[in-house]
Amino acid sequence: MMNEVITASLNKDSATSGIQEAIDALGERGGSVRIPAGKWRLRQSIVLRSGISLIGDGTATELTIAAPRARFLIRDARKGSRSIYLRGRVPFVADDGVGLNDRPRQWWDGTHALVKSVKGNLVRLSEPLNRGLRVKEGAQIVSLFPGITAVRRDEVSLRDLTLRGSRDPKGRWWQDFTYSAVHTVHCRGVRIQNVAVIDWPSDGISVQGGSDV
Repeated sequence: MMNEVITASLNKDSATSGIQEAIDALGERGGSVRIPAGKWRLRQSIVLRSGISLIGDGTATELTIAAPRARFLIRDARKGSRSIYLRGRVPFVADDGVGLNDRPRQWWDGTHALVKSVKGNLVRLSEPLNRGLRVKEGAQIVSLFPGITAVRRDEVSLRDLTLRGSRDPKGRWWQDFTYSAVHTVHCRGVRIQNVAVIDWPSDGISVQGGSDV
């Protein structure tokens, strides 16, 4: 059976510029998504499932993100909560990918989610908090996320593309590999070829566990 191939169509109304929609259009067996030359702005992670390949046009294909925007919480938030209250004007909109942490709760203890809604200084999240967050410990939310991620997937590949961030040396996410440009967790059969990462506000390519990578 031939590998199914879909070419992504640039969609500025999509939080992944149309790339996730192309992946989701592939059958259960997976296949390849070709990403033509151009700048593809991401507001949330591209999520890979087993059997998916992303293929660009070399350095002419750039997946980009805006500079991270961060806000401090004004109320403590309990573990399992999906609602947080922020200080100042909220710069996020629905479907933005975000991360939440405080000083003791980073890395695996942090939370990655999508913004579901914003009302005043109340932000509702797609995922429950992994751990409680405390204002006195610098609890904050940031509009940052892995550009491409896969968790417990098999036979995924990336080829011939660039991920470009926005250099931001002030954020604590520089030390947090869960915000890496490419972040794989317990995957098997991962292939990454001719992929460049430029100015990403965290690590470039993160491989956590897995085999045959």
